[in-house]
Amino acid sequence: MKKRQFITFLTIALLLMLIVSSAACSSAPDSNKPIKIGMIRHFTGGSVITGEELQRAVEFALENANYEVNGRPIELISEDESDDPETAVAKAKKLIEQDKVDVILGPLLAHSVLAVEAYVKTTGVPMIPFGPADVAVSEYAYWWYATGMSGAEPGGIYAAKELGAKKVTFIYTDYLFSQQLRDGFLAGFEANGGSLVKNIPIPWNVTDLAPYLSEIGDCDILAAFVVYPSDGALIKQYNEYGIDVPLFFTSSLMDPDGALPFIGDDALGMYGTTFYTNEIDTPENKEFVSQWLARYDRYPEFAAIQGLVPALWYLEGLEKTKGDPDHAKMIEALGQIKRIDSPSGPININDVGTASQNYYIMQVGKSADDRYVWKVLATYEDVAPK
Repeated sequence: MKKRQFITFLTIALLLMLIVSSAACSSAPDSNKPIKIGMIRHFTGGSVITGEELQRAVEFALENANYEVNGRPIELISEDESDDPETAVAKAKKLIEQDKVDVILGPLLAHSVLAVEAYVKTTGVPMIPFGPADVAVSEYAYWWYATGMSGAEPGGIYAAKELGAKKVTFIYTDYLFSQQLRDGFLAGFEANGGSLVKNIPIPWNVTDLAPYLSEIGDCDILAAFVVYPSDGALIKQYNEYGIDVPLFFTSSLMDPDGALPFIGDDALGMYGTTFYTNEIDTPENKEFVSQWLARYDRYPEFAAIQGLVPALWYLEGLEKTKGDPDHAKMIEALGQIKRIDSPSGPININDVGTASQNYYIMQVGKSADDRYVWKVLATYEDVAPK
């Protein structure tokens, strides 16, 4: 009888050990299974050049990590954002439901970011957009830069205080991000004694800006945010018509390896503000520029940082989880990261998943080797979301 009881007890104990062992194995990350990163960026639409730079930047970060974390391989799957939020959402669904990605990096445009975030939060998959947010939206999305209203405000302050401007006309491609830039620039400008003469919204893909430039009125500075191909057209016609007030771009400055050489001397003297230029004079940025040049044979533009920081943030999260992309663990890990060191300067992350960072006032000039560059005139440190 005792022998039978002992055998029964031993059998039960072995079964319990097998169950516990099986549960432990099932909960442990599979070291051979790739970590899948889904990326949404422009292959078509008005921001293709930016999309290409974002792709280079994410690949740059992953290559520096040898496409692995804690022995687990990383796979990158990229899809087209286009200019349509519905397309961006469809691509996010494809990445999450078919490709089974562990995170979404992107998209870029503000209206697409909000549309994709509304879907992604229903899945529990973490998301780090390339585009902007001034306020936290949900616990599933992490916003690495405070552009929009917050990022444009230093430009308005500088225009009023340092350039002595009193009256501004704002011309912009009419969508959410440019409206945020307009409001942020005006907040800084009006707080320092300036006033708005006129808002001039324009449609997408406009290449003849003459009808709009004829409406700028009695301003002493022209602030702008217009999306390709309107940006180059604006500069050309601004010069052709002899407009004699400063032109100030409020974000997303033109590529010094692409648009600026194409525009040529017409670009000289333009002002702009954003979070990065390859002319930032720090050892960290000089090393980054050197590596980027060696890899891509071109200088990094501002969008390189837009792609690099989200990738670095996720990679650091993976280091914290020891290569486990489990959604709940990753969301906790991302929330624990309070600083990312970037070539643009420190990115300081607050408790709700938005960030503050440096913004630079710049002007187009020539470098010592005769390149068109955005030269830093002033730095506004640790600009925070409003």
